[in-house]
Amino acid sequence: MRDLHDAQALERFDAPSGLARRLTERCWPGPLTLVLPGVPLGLERAARDGWTGVRCVSHALTGSLLAGLDFPVVMTSANPRGASPASDADAAA
Repeated sequence: MRDLHDAQALERFDAPSGLARRLTERCWPGPLTLVLPGVPLGLERAARDGWTGVRCVSHALTGSLLAGLDFPVVMTSANPRGASPASDADAAA
């Protein structure tokens, strides 16, 4: 998953769908992760089978830090595939 510092970063994908654009307008910044077809330049190692998961964080400090970087920040989810989301530090550990 790649965290984006603003919704304009969606433009790194080839022709994002109208649905993807509407979702980002309504829900970003925020906890919505979009899994989009395509692999933008520089995110090859973060993609799987031609798809890339992205989100735009809503926390002001995190957004500011991401905006100041000239490289992508890539991370996995805190929960294993199919498991409930980790909603606190104990669950994430």
